[in-house]
Amino acid sequence: MMYHCFSRPRLVKLEDGRLARIEIDYERDFSSMTVLESILSNGLACTSERLQIAVDPLRLQNDQDYPPRLTIAQQSRACFTLTDLETALSQRVPAQFLSIEGQAYQRSVNHFELFGPIAIAIDPIVARRMGALPTLYYYKASGGLEGGPEDILRRLAEIRDLLAVLNHAEEQSGMVRIPYTQSEIAEERTTAEALDLIAKAPNADADFREIGVALARKIFKVFDTDRRSAWQLVDKLDSILGLFQNTDSSIEDSPLAFYEQREWRIPFLSQSNLEWYSLGGNPKIRDPHYAKHCDNAGEILANMQKLRGRPLSSEEIRSTWILTQVDNRPFADFIAHLVCPNTLESRVEDLLWRMNREGQIESIPPIHTY
Repeated sequence: MMYHCFSRPRLVKLEDGRLARIEIDYERDFSSMTVLESILSNGLACTSERLQIAVDPLRLQNDQDYPPRLTIAQQSRACFTLTDLETALSQRVPAQFLSIEGQAYQRSVNHFELFGPIAIAIDPIVARRMGALPTLYYYKASGGLEGGPEDILRRLAEIRDLLAVLNHAEEQSGMVRIPYTQSEIAEERTTAEALDLIAKAPNADADFREIGVALARKIFKVFDTDRRSAWQLVDKLDSILGLFQNTDSSIEDSPLAFYEQREWRIPFLSQSNLEWYSLGGNPKIRDPHYAKHCDNAGEILANMQKLRGRPLSSEEIRSTWILTQVDNRPFADFIAHLVCPNTLESRVEDLLWRMNREGQIESIPPIHTY
């Protein structure tokens, strides 16, 4: 099964620089139940996280004042662990915690105690209908060497910028002609402004907008290969960048810790059998179902900000997407079972039965406890 845990304990930095998870009394804390109810009623949230890597060493040689790290993508993804229930419950790892009284200590925990007390399980074959993919891993080459896995990510980010700039030529040429069937827009011919599509490289968009129609058509003719339009290539590349994760955990100071978790992800991915909506701020062509779900989006946003203890940035809001339907069925229909602590079992059961009685969920998934 693929397990998606939520309400992960928050991290704090100790005086010695180590990171520790704040110990939570889950019998009194309502965050995990709030998230569970939202998943069952609204769908799965693909939350937002920045993908940051070291800047190209060659750039730093020429400009030592350049920021040492670069954000190359705002990932939109839901993370799962591919494992069996017995292993997830029995396999234990040491983790640093901070008690409610403020005392640091270490204890051995299972998968759910580490990543969140409640989890939903989805069959990995069923998850293919949702676009689930194994995580792509990278690591930082030691000694600031040029090349290595991070260099692949730098080049992918640069390719994304090139495609975003190429989209301007297509836009000005007026020659895009393949029908786009995933939204109410009848043609792929659209504008970068409508798509909110920009190149991250400085001045790239401004400079390219200055070319005339005749030159844009000459450029488009060179790149008029058998493909979808450039903005859709950018979208898919953004989905690929959303799959990357570091092999090493800075939290546990453990090389390969993330790799050993067998992580899979459901990225925000345009797919004809899926219905998505964002938390807001996206143009209609990107988010055609938002109007239907805007009330739910507002409720989810309020809950996320309350749970995180801070407002979400406009970038985080735009890049958080909710998978609400798969094959015209609610996401909740695809949950194989739930996992929760013994202390939360009665509350989870009460929630499931109430939502079933009120018609919010069609069936009640089994519950496994620990």
